[in-house]
Amino acid sequence: MRTAGIIAEYNPFHNGHAWQIAELKKRGFEAVVCVCSPGVVQRGTAALFPAQVRTRAALAAGADLVLMPSKQEPCGLTQLIAMRYGTIPVVRETGGLFDTVPAYNIETGEGNGFTFKTYNAHDMLDAVRRGESLFHDKEHWTALQKSVMAYDCSWKHSVQDYWQIYRSML
Repeated sequence: MRTAGIIAEYNPFHNGHAWQIAELKKRGFEAVVCVCSPGVVQRGTAALFPAQVRTRAALAAGADLVLMPSKQEPCGLTQLIAMRYGTIPVVRETGGLFDTVPAYNIETGEGNGFTFKTYNAHDMLDAVRRGESLFHDKEHWTALQKSVMAYDCSWKHSVQDYWQIYRSML
């Protein structure tokens, strides 16, 4: 079963976001898992579960893609959790999403997902379609899944960078 996950700052069950769900269904996704983030009141509706619970629920359900169309995202753990499960992130190029999800390049095999720059539905849908296209190329899709599951988001590299900066000041 092809499943799309939507994890977003908005509540995807509002009528304005029904379009996204309908478009994903038209693109052949049999199920669309909608997960709301963060755990604050938005448009008068409070989140029912903490963000980590919602994220893991979507990923455990077997989502192929996780969508994060955030207007701004200072860090973002959702995409890191998703990648650990082999779920490919589709993100807007902002903040921590931009830092941790470089755009996938089929020629080089580099990158962790599919990105879009402009905060609008059409650019976001284009990124989803790029993900869908790769999904049908099983060889490259599987390689990308293996790559994102092996992505090292530990402090190991950052500590080395900070250590070099510190030593350069001595």
